[in-house]
Amino acid sequence: MPAPASSTLLVGLAVESTLWGVYLHLLFWSFALCYRRAEHERPPRPVFVMSGLLFVACTMHLMSGIDAVWAVTNVSVNAISGSPGDILIPLCNAIGLLLLVNRCWKVWGKETWVVLPAGAAALLGFVLTTNFAFNPSDPDGLLSTILSIIGHSFLLYSNLSTIPLIAAGLDRRSYFLSLDNPQEKKTLVSTASVLVECGLLHLLAQAVLFLFVVLEHPFKYAVGAGAVQIFGLSSALGLVRTGLGHTMPDVDVELETRELTAEEEEEAKAVERAVLRAFDCDV
Repeated sequence: MPAPASSTLLVGLAVESTLWGVYLHLLFWSFALCYRRAEHERPPRPVFVMSGLLFVACTMHLMSGIDAVWAVTNVSVNAISGSPGDILIPLCNAIGLLLLVNRCWKVWGKETWVVLPAGAAALLGFVLTTNFAFNPSDPDGLLSTILSIIGHSFLLYSNLSTIPLIAAGLDRRSYFLSLDNPQEKKTLVSTASVLVECGLLHLLAQAVLFLFVVLEHPFKYAVGAGAVQIFGLSSALGLVRTGLGHTMPDVDVELETRELTAEEEEEAKAVERAVLRAFDCDV
């Protein structure tokens, strides 16, 4: 594969550094807004930890991009394509997906079987897209390319399966909300829109990166640089909206309930049966 031109790396660095600056400000304000809220209104601590880890990984990728541009005139293509930055792209992708999967897990009342395929796909996708690290002598060979494409496919699947599950889970929970408290339903709808919006933003970056990887386009280095920061931005946007009170910080909170009618109980059971069938489980 031809080495990326210095202009391509410079464009990627310019895009990534700009997005990183936006990401830094968003993450700072999201943490500040969340900590200004009451303790029971804040997101769970693991969300903060994973968000911080994602920011560190995104920052490390920016630094590796600066290093690649600095040394572009006297390194080989393998030194660039097999750099730590290429490991950090799927790492940021996977962490962002696991944050989304964690929220989906809370939506479904911590039912692990619901999110297990999506979570496993995110981890497997990360392993497959970093396969070149285990074969440094031929990082751009046919086998590595095929495994990388399969890995990106798993990462896409993880996102594509999680977003509908979040929507279905929140719709299912809406049956158990009290009709006497319309604010709860309004908050639930807002939560659904925020989580789906963040997931779709992440999915858009994934899809564009996947397209350039499949086409083996040299500009994939610039696209990958921008995609990394978008993975972080999508997570930070969700935290900002939570800090502003637009979502339920923890969808596992106790909600005021009411008795369901026979028709509503049947609809709720139908949703559960549909999800079970989707994962080939016995119903």
